[in-house]
Amino acid sequence: MADLMGRIAAQYKLSRDTLHGPIEVLEWGEDDKPLQIYYRSLNLNEQQDIHKYRNEGSLKSLAQTLITRALDSEGNRLFKPIHMTELMKMADADVISEIIIKMSELDDEEPVKN
Repeated sequence: MADLMGRIAAQYKLSRDTLHGPIEVLEWGEDDKPLQIYYRSLNLNEQQDIHKYRNEGSLKSLAQTLITRALDSEGNRLFKPIHMTELMKMADADVISEIIIKMSELDDEEPVKN
């Protein structure tokens, strides 16, 4: 079983080291350049953080998805948990929804960066 868990951990590390994207967000860019958002695969703990809001019927699940998944080209998080309130109150819901939809669509495609 230890060998199996080692293979599982190795596959997970490889998937976490692989960035998907970019998703270009014109509305959030600067100097006429779109913001580029990258993302990577989720683990079960991260999915649970998102699903707890979804199961409650809360749109916080969209903001949590963005907080959890949105990365820069170096793999650093663009948002922190402290940004939840600002995303809920000050961000365009249509833009957030579009980003999440694009992440879902691109999940099935080949990653672009290792």
